[in-house]
Amino acid sequence: MSSGSRNRSPHEWACLIALRDAGELSIAQLTEVTGLSRPTVDKVARQLAADGVIDSSMRAAGGAGRPARVYRFPADQIVLGVELGLASIRVIAANRAGTVLDRRETLRRLPSPVEPGEAPAQESTPADPAPILDDLVTAIDAVAEDRPVAGIGLAVPGIVDDQHVQLSRVLPALNHVDIAAQLEDRTGAPVRIGNDVKLAGLGEARAGAGDQVPSMVLVWLGRRISSSVVIEGTVLQGLHGVAGEITVAVGSGWTQTSARGEWAWPHGRDAVHNARLAVEGDPAAQQALEGYLAEVGRSLSRLVGMIDPHLVVISGAVSESPAPIAHRIREILSRELNVPFVPEVVAARHGRYSSAIGALLVAFDDPRVSTVGGWHLPTPAERVGTADYENPRPEYS
Repeated sequence: MSSGSRNRSPHEWACLIALRDAGELSIAQLTEVTGLSRPTVDKVARQLAADGVIDSSMRAAGGAGRPARVYRFPADQIVLGVELGLASIRVIAANRAGTVLDRRETLRRLPSPVEPGEAPAQESTPADPAPILDDLVTAIDAVAEDRPVAGIGLAVPGIVDDQHVQLSRVLPALNHVDIAAQLEDRTGAPVRIGNDVKLAGLGEARAGAGDQVPSMVLVWLGRRISSSVVIEGTVLQGLHGVAGEITVAVGSGWTQTSARGEWAWPHGRDAVHNARLAVEGDPAAQQALEGYLAEVGRSLSRLVGMIDPHLVVISGAVSESPAPIAHRIREILSRELNVPFVPEVVAARHGRYSSAIGALLVAFDDPRVSTVGGWHLPTPAERVGTADYENPRPEYS
Protein backbone atom coordinates (compact mmCIF):
# COMPACT_ATOMS: atom_id res chain seq x y z
CA MET A 1 0.00 0.00 0.00
CA SER A 2 1.42 3.40 -0.95
CA SER A 3 1.79 6.16 1.60
CA GLY A 4 -0.83 8.15 -0.28
CA SER A 5 -3.50 5.47 0.03
CA ARG A 6 -3.06 4.48 3.69
CA ASN A 7 -5.72 5.25 6.26
CA ARG A 8 -5.59 8.80 7.50
CA SER A 9 -5.55 9.76 11.16
CA PRO A 10 -8.23 12.06 12.64
CA HIS A 11 -5.62 14.85 12.78
CA GLU A 12 -4.89 14.40 9.07
CA TRP A 13 -8.60 14.47 8.26
CA ALA A 14 -8.97 17.69 10.25
CA CYS A 15 -6.13 19.37 8.38
CA LEU A 16 -7.33 18.10 4.99
CA ILE A 17 -10.85 19.36 5.51
CA ALA A 18 -9.58 22.72 6.77
CA LEU A 19 -7.39 23.10 3.69
CA ARG A 20 -10.16 21.96 1.40
CA ASP A 21 -12.50 24.61 2.75
CA ALA A 22 -9.92 27.42 2.93
CA GLY A 23 -7.79 26.57 -0.09
CA GLU A 24 -4.53 27.78 1.41
CA LEU A 25 -3.34 28.13 5.03
CA SER A 26 -0.14 28.67 6.92
CA ILE A 27 0.80 26.48 9.89
CA ALA A 28 -0.38 29.20 12.26
CA GLN A 29 -3.71 29.43 10.45
CA LEU A 30 -4.09 25.64 10.32
CA THR A 31 -3.45 25.51 14.06
CA GLU A 32 -6.14 28.10 14.71
CA VAL A 33 -8.71 26.50 12.41
CA THR A 34 -8.24 22.89 13.57
CA GLY A 35 -7.63 23.57 17.27
CA LEU A 36 -4.65 21.17 17.18
CA SER A 37 -1.26 21.97 18.64
CA ARG A 38 1.30 23.63 16.39
CA PRO A 39 3.78 20.70 16.55
CA THR A 40 0.98 18.28 15.56
CA VAL A 41 -0.16 20.46 12.67
CA ASP A 42 3.40 20.96 11.47
CA LYS A 43 4.06 17.20 11.52
CA VAL A 44 0.78 16.38 9.77
CA ALA A 45 1.23 19.02 7.08
CA ARG A 46 4.77 17.87 6.31
CA GLN A 47 3.62 14.26 6.01
CA LEU A 48 0.70 15.15 3.75
CA ALA A 49 2.99 17.20 1.54
CA ALA A 50 5.53 14.35 1.40
CA ASP A 51 2.73 12.00 0.34
CA GLY A 52 1.77 14.36 -2.47
CA VAL A 53 -1.68 14.96 -0.99
CA ILE A 54 -1.20 18.72 -0.54
CA ASP A 55 1.11 21.31 -2.05
CA SER A 56 3.36 23.71 -0.20
CA SER A 57 5.18 26.91 -1.07
CA MET A 58 6.72 29.96 0.55
CA ARG A 59 4.58 33.09 0.85
CA ALA A 60 6.24 36.48 1.27
CA ALA A 61 5.61 38.16 4.59
CA GLY A 62 3.62 41.39 4.67
CA GLY A 63 6.50 43.37 6.14
CA ALA A 64 10.15 42.69 6.77
CA GLY A 65 9.54 39.30 8.37
CA ARG A 66 10.59 35.93 7.08
CA PRO A 67 8.48 34.26 4.37
CA ALA A 68 5.93 31.80 5.74
CA ARG A 69 5.34 28.31 4.39
CA VAL A 70 1.77 27.78 3.26
CA TYR A 71 -0.04 24.59 2.37
CA ARG A 72 -2.57 24.30 -0.38
CA PHE A 73 -5.35 21.90 -1.33
CA PRO A 74 -4.94 20.91 -5.02
CA ALA A 75 -8.42 21.22 -6.51
CA ASP A 76 -7.61 21.33 -10.21
CA GLN A 77 -9.42 18.11 -11.06
CA ILE A 78 -13.18 18.26 -11.41
CA VAL A 79 -16.06 15.99 -10.46
CA LEU A 80 -19.22 15.94 -12.58
CA GLY A 81 -22.88 15.35 -11.83
CA VAL A 82 -24.81 14.50 -15.00
CA GLU A 83 -28.54 14.04 -15.54
CA LEU A 84 -29.60 12.25 -18.72
CA GLY A 85 -33.12 12.98 -19.91
CA LEU A 86 -35.16 12.39 -23.02
CA ALA A 87 -34.89 15.98 -24.21
CA SER A 88 -31.78 17.33 -22.48
CA ILE A 89 -28.60 16.59 -20.54
CA ARG A 90 -27.71 18.67 -17.49
CA VAL A 91 -24.14 18.76 -16.19
CA ILE A 92 -22.77 20.30 -12.99
CA ALA A 93 -19.01 20.55 -12.44
CA ALA A 94 -17.29 21.01 -9.08
CA ASN A 95 -13.64 21.02 -8.15
CA ARG A 96 -12.21 18.51 -5.68
CA ALA A 97 -12.94 20.96 -2.86
CA GLY A 98 -16.65 20.80 -3.68
CA THR A 99 -17.00 24.31 -5.08
CA VAL A 100 -19.43 24.31 -7.99
CA LEU A 101 -17.67 25.77 -11.03
CA ASP A 102 -20.15 25.45 -13.85
CA ARG A 103 -23.49 24.03 -14.90
CA ARG A 104 -24.97 23.65 -18.36
CA GLU A 105 -28.03 22.18 -20.02
CA THR A 106 -27.69 20.76 -23.51
CA LEU A 107 -30.70 19.89 -25.64
CA ARG A 108 -30.58 16.35 -27.05
CA ARG A 109 -31.43 15.23 -30.54
CA LEU A 110 -34.95 13.91 -30.12
CA PRO A 111 -35.83 10.59 -31.73
CA SER A 112 -38.59 12.13 -33.86
CA PRO A 113 -39.80 15.64 -34.77
CA VAL A 114 -42.05 17.31 -32.21
CA GLU A 115 -45.14 19.13 -33.41
CA PRO A 116 -45.99 22.47 -31.76
CA GLY A 117 -48.09 21.94 -28.66
CA GLU A 118 -47.02 18.32 -28.18
CA ALA A 119 -44.72 16.67 -25.68
CA PRO A 120 -41.74 14.71 -27.03
CA ALA A 121 -42.62 11.07 -27.66
CA GLN A 122 -40.96 8.30 -25.69
CA GLU A 123 -38.22 6.41 -27.48
CA SER A 124 -40.15 3.34 -28.61
CA THR A 125 -37.50 0.74 -29.42
CA PRO A 126 -34.43 -0.42 -27.50
CA ALA A 127 -32.01 0.86 -30.11
CA ASP A 128 -28.24 1.02 -29.96
CA PRO A 129 -27.24 3.15 -26.94
CA ALA A 130 -24.34 4.66 -28.90
CA PRO A 131 -26.22 7.90 -29.77
CA ILE A 132 -26.99 8.40 -26.07
CA LEU A 133 -23.33 7.88 -25.20
CA ASP A 134 -22.34 10.32 -27.93
CA ASP A 135 -24.68 12.94 -26.46
CA LEU A 136 -23.33 12.33 -22.95
CA VAL A 137 -19.71 12.62 -24.00
CA THR A 138 -20.43 15.80 -25.98
CA ALA A 139 -22.16 17.41 -22.98
CA ILE A 140 -19.40 16.30 -20.59
CA ASP A 141 -16.61 17.55 -22.87
CA ALA A 142 -18.32 20.93 -23.20
CA VAL A 143 -18.21 21.44 -19.42
CA ALA A 144 -14.90 19.73 -18.65
CA GLU A 145 -13.00 21.45 -21.47
CA ASP A 146 -9.34 20.61 -20.82
CA ARG A 147 -9.70 19.95 -17.09
CA PRO A 148 -9.06 16.39 -15.86
CA VAL A 149 -12.22 14.63 -14.67
CA ALA A 150 -11.83 12.73 -11.39
CA GLY A 151 -15.25 11.08 -11.41
CA ILE A 152 -18.78 11.21 -12.81
CA GLY A 153 -22.18 10.62 -11.25
CA LEU A 154 -24.92 9.88 -13.77
CA ALA A 155 -28.66 10.22 -13.12
CA VAL A 156 -30.81 8.20 -15.53
CA PRO A 157 -34.58 7.85 -16.00
CA GLY A 158 -35.23 4.26 -15.01
CA ILE A 159 -35.02 1.59 -12.34
CA VAL A 160 -31.38 1.10 -11.39
CA ASP A 161 -30.10 -1.98 -9.59
CA ASP A 162 -26.46 -2.89 -9.06
CA GLN A 163 -25.32 -0.12 -11.41
CA HIS A 164 -27.45 -1.39 -14.30
CA VAL A 165 -30.65 0.06 -15.75
CA GLN A 166 -33.27 -2.65 -15.30
CA LEU A 167 -36.18 -0.74 -16.81
CA SER A 168 -36.39 2.64 -18.51
CA ARG A 169 -39.58 3.52 -20.33
CA VAL A 170 -38.21 6.95 -21.20
CA LEU A 171 -34.97 5.67 -22.76
CA PRO A 172 -35.41 1.95 -23.42
CA ALA A 173 -32.06 1.87 -25.22
CA LEU A 174 -30.55 1.86 -21.71
CA ASN A 175 -32.34 -1.31 -20.61
CA HIS A 176 -29.90 -4.01 -19.45
CA VAL A 177 -26.97 -1.99 -20.75
CA ASP A 178 -23.92 -1.35 -18.58
CA ILE A 179 -24.05 2.35 -19.36
CA ALA A 180 -21.64 3.16 -16.53
CA ALA A 181 -18.90 0.89 -17.92
CA GLN A 182 -19.41 2.20 -21.44
CA LEU A 183 -19.21 5.81 -20.28
CA GLU A 184 -16.09 4.98 -18.28
CA ASP A 185 -14.51 3.60 -21.43
CA ARG A 186 -15.36 6.79 -23.32
CA THR A 187 -14.25 9.28 -20.63
CA GLY A 188 -11.55 7.44 -18.69
CA ALA A 189 -13.24 8.46 -15.40
CA PRO A 190 -15.06 6.26 -12.86
CA VAL A 191 -18.85 6.47 -13.23
CA ARG A 192 -21.64 5.77 -10.73
CA ILE A 193 -25.27 5.76 -11.84
CA GLY A 194 -28.61 6.12 -10.09
CA ASN A 195 -32.27 6.80 -10.76
CA ASP A 196 -32.76 10.47 -11.61
CA VAL A 197 -35.57 11.25 -9.15
CA LYS A 198 -33.98 9.28 -6.32
CA LEU A 199 -30.77 11.22 -6.88
CA ALA A 200 -32.83 14.43 -6.87
CA GLY A 201 -34.08 13.40 -3.43
CA LEU A 202 -30.53 12.70 -2.29
CA GLY A 203 -29.32 16.05 -3.61
CA GLU A 204 -32.03 18.03 -1.88
CA ALA A 205 -31.74 16.02 1.35
CA ARG A 206 -27.98 16.38 1.71
CA ALA A 207 -27.30 19.72 0.06
CA GLY A 208 -30.63 21.39 -0.60
CA ALA A 209 -34.04 22.25 0.76
CA GLY A 210 -34.24 19.17 3.00
CA ASP A 211 -30.82 19.32 4.61
CA GLN A 212 -32.24 20.25 8.03
CA VAL A 213 -34.96 17.61 8.36
CA PRO A 214 -34.87 13.85 9.13
CA SER A 215 -37.37 12.84 6.45
CA MET A 216 -38.68 14.22 3.20
CA VAL A 217 -40.65 13.31 0.08
CA LEU A 218 -39.48 14.82 -3.19
CA VAL A 219 -41.90 15.19 -6.06
CA TRP A 220 -40.44 15.82 -9.51
CA LEU A 221 -42.74 17.96 -11.65
CA GLY A 222 -41.64 18.44 -15.23
CA ARG A 223 -42.28 16.50 -18.40
CA ARG A 224 -42.92 13.56 -16.09
CA ILE A 225 -44.22 13.25 -12.54
CA SER A 226 -42.26 11.10 -10.13
CA SER A 227 -41.18 10.92 -6.50
CA SER A 228 -38.61 9.68 -4.01
CA VAL A 229 -38.46 9.27 -0.25
CA VAL A 230 -35.43 10.10 1.92
CA ILE A 231 -35.13 9.04 5.57
CA GLU A 232 -32.17 10.23 7.67
CA GLY A 233 -30.21 11.12 4.56
CA THR A 234 -30.75 7.73 2.90
CA VAL A 235 -32.91 7.33 -0.19
CA LEU A 236 -35.52 4.60 0.23
CA GLN A 237 -34.82 2.07 -2.54
CA GLY A 238 -36.99 -0.96 -1.83
CA LEU A 239 -36.33 -4.49 -3.02
CA HIS A 240 -36.42 -3.64 -6.74
CA GLY A 241 -35.54 0.06 -6.63
CA VAL A 242 -39.10 1.38 -7.03
CA ALA A 243 -39.83 2.53 -3.46
CA GLY A 244 -41.74 5.82 -3.48
CA GLU A 245 -42.26 5.63 -7.25
CA ILE A 246 -45.99 5.81 -7.90
CA THR A 247 -45.54 6.39 -11.63
CA VAL A 248 -43.23 3.43 -12.23
CA ALA A 249 -45.09 1.05 -9.95
CA VAL A 250 -48.68 1.71 -11.05
CA GLY A 251 -48.36 3.46 -14.43
CA SER A 252 -50.34 6.69 -14.57
CA GLY A 253 -51.09 6.71 -10.86
CA TRP A 254 -50.31 10.38 -10.39
CA THR A 255 -52.90 11.70 -12.80
CA GLN A 256 -55.84 10.15 -14.64
CA THR A 257 -55.01 11.78 -17.96
CA SER A 258 -51.26 11.20 -18.09
CA ALA A 259 -49.58 8.45 -20.08
CA ARG A 260 -46.65 6.92 -18.21
CA GLY A 261 -46.34 10.10 -16.21
CA GLU A 262 -46.61 12.50 -19.17
CA TRP A 263 -49.30 15.15 -18.65
CA ALA A 264 -51.00 16.53 -21.77
CA TRP A 265 -50.89 20.34 -21.70
CA PRO A 266 -53.13 22.57 -23.83
CA HIS A 267 -50.44 25.14 -24.59
CA GLY A 268 -46.79 24.84 -25.49
CA ARG A 269 -45.07 21.52 -25.00
CA ASP A 270 -43.79 21.60 -21.44
CA ALA A 271 -45.02 22.30 -17.94
CA VAL A 272 -42.92 25.44 -17.44
CA HIS A 273 -44.41 27.15 -20.48
CA ASN A 274 -47.93 26.45 -19.27
CA ALA A 275 -47.17 27.60 -15.73
CA ARG A 276 -45.81 30.83 -17.18
CA LEU A 277 -48.94 31.31 -19.26
CA ALA A 278 -51.08 30.68 -16.18
CA VAL A 279 -49.25 33.39 -14.22
CA GLU A 280 -49.73 35.75 -17.14
CA GLY A 281 -53.49 35.18 -16.95
CA ASP A 282 -54.20 32.73 -19.75
CA PRO A 283 -57.54 31.08 -18.74
CA ALA A 284 -56.87 27.71 -20.41
CA ALA A 285 -53.41 27.48 -18.89
CA GLN A 286 -54.75 28.44 -15.46
CA GLN A 287 -57.38 25.74 -15.66
CA ALA A 288 -54.85 23.16 -16.83
CA LEU A 289 -52.35 24.07 -14.11
CA GLU A 290 -55.00 23.90 -11.40
CA GLY A 291 -56.18 20.51 -12.65
CA TYR A 292 -52.61 19.28 -12.80
CA LEU A 293 -51.84 20.37 -9.23
CA ALA A 294 -55.13 19.00 -7.93
CA GLU A 295 -54.42 15.54 -9.34
CA VAL A 296 -50.80 15.60 -8.21
CA GLY A 297 -51.90 16.69 -4.73
CA ARG A 298 -54.43 13.88 -4.44
CA SER A 299 -51.88 11.23 -5.34
CA LEU A 300 -49.23 12.88 -3.20
CA SER A 301 -51.56 12.85 -0.19
CA ARG A 302 -51.50 9.02 -0.24
CA LEU A 303 -47.72 8.95 -0.21
CA VAL A 304 -47.56 11.61 2.49
CA GLY A 305 -50.10 9.71 4.57
CA MET A 306 -47.97 6.56 4.41
CA ILE A 307 -44.60 8.22 5.06
CA ASP A 308 -45.60 11.14 7.34
CA PRO A 309 -42.54 13.16 6.27
CA HIS A 310 -41.21 16.32 7.86
CA LEU A 311 -41.06 18.05 4.48
CA VAL A 312 -42.29 17.81 0.90
CA VAL A 313 -39.92 19.22 -1.71
CA ILE A 314 -41.20 20.18 -5.16
CA SER A 315 -38.42 19.73 -7.72
CA GLY A 316 -38.05 19.62 -11.48
CA ALA A 317 -38.59 22.40 -13.98
CA VAL A 318 -42.02 23.32 -12.60
CA SER A 319 -40.47 24.17 -9.23
CA GLU A 320 -38.73 27.12 -10.93
CA SER A 321 -42.04 28.55 -12.13
CA PRO A 322 -43.27 31.91 -10.78
CA ALA A 323 -46.59 30.18 -10.06
CA PRO A 324 -47.15 29.43 -6.32
CA ILE A 325 -46.77 25.70 -6.84
CA ALA A 326 -45.64 24.73 -3.32
CA HIS A 327 -48.35 26.85 -1.68
CA ARG A 328 -51.11 25.28 -3.79
CA ILE A 329 -49.83 21.76 -3.18
CA ARG A 330 -49.92 22.34 0.58
CA GLU A 331 -53.47 23.66 0.36
CA ILE A 332 -54.50 20.54 -1.54
CA LEU A 333 -52.77 18.28 0.99
CA SER A 334 -54.61 20.06 3.79
CA ARG A 335 -57.88 19.29 2.04
CA GLU A 336 -57.06 15.69 1.10
CA LEU A 337 -55.47 14.42 4.32
CA ASN A 338 -57.79 13.20 7.07
CA VAL A 339 -55.37 14.25 9.80
CA PRO A 340 -54.34 17.77 10.85
CA PHE A 341 -50.65 17.02 10.31
CA VAL A 342 -49.68 18.61 7.01
CA PRO A 343 -45.98 18.79 6.20
CA GLU A 344 -44.33 21.96 5.01
CA VAL A 345 -44.08 22.11 1.21
CA VAL A 346 -41.20 24.02 -0.37
CA ALA A 347 -39.55 24.44 -3.75
CA ALA A 348 -36.27 22.61 -4.30
CA ARG A 349 -33.12 24.63 -3.76
CA HIS A 350 -31.63 23.27 -6.99
CA GLY A 351 -34.78 23.22 -9.14
CA ARG A 352 -34.35 21.20 -12.31
CA TYR A 353 -30.73 20.57 -11.33
CA SER A 354 -31.61 18.53 -8.22
CA SER A 355 -30.82 15.24 -10.00
CA ALA A 356 -27.46 16.53 -11.23
CA ILE A 357 -26.59 17.66 -7.69
CA GLY A 358 -27.46 14.22 -6.35
CA ALA A 359 -25.34 12.65 -9.08
CA LEU A 360 -22.48 14.95 -8.12
CA LEU A 361 -22.69 13.81 -4.49
CA VAL A 362 -22.72 10.15 -5.59
CA ALA A 363 -19.58 10.81 -7.62
CA PHE A 364 -17.87 12.31 -4.57
CA ASP A 365 -18.92 9.26 -2.54
CA ASP A 366 -17.34 6.83 -5.00
CA PRO A 367 -14.16 5.43 -3.37
CA ARG A 368 -12.54 5.34 -6.80
CA VAL A 369 -12.60 9.14 -6.88
CA SER A 370 -9.48 9.10 -4.71
CA THR A 371 -7.38 11.05 -7.08
CA VAL A 372 -5.17 13.24 -4.92
CA GLY A 373 -2.51 11.00 -3.42
CA GLY A 374 -4.97 8.14 -3.00
CA TRP A 375 -7.30 9.59 -0.37
CA HIS A 376 -10.97 10.53 -0.34
CA LEU A 377 -12.59 13.39 1.54
CA PRO A 378 -16.14 13.37 2.90
CA THR A 379 -18.67 14.88 0.49
CA PRO A 380 -18.45 18.69 0.58
CA ALA A 381 -22.23 19.05 0.81
CA GLU A 382 -22.11 22.58 2.20
CA ARG A 383 -20.20 23.91 -0.79
CA VAL A 384 -22.31 22.02 -3.28
CA GLY A 385 -25.44 23.32 -1.57
CA THR A 386 -24.52 26.96 -2.17
CA ALA A 387 -24.28 26.70 -5.95
CA ASP A 388 -25.06 29.89 -7.85
CA TYR A 389 -27.73 29.23 -10.44
CA GLU A 390 -28.07 32.64 -12.05
CA ASN A 391 -26.57 31.67 -15.40
CA PRO A 392 -29.06 31.36 -18.28
CA ARG A 393 -30.86 28.12 -19.07
CA PRO A 394 -31.81 27.01 -22.57
CA GLU A 395 -35.47 27.22 -23.52
CA TYR A 396 -37.37 24.47 -25.30
CA SER A 397 -38.24 26.31 -28.47
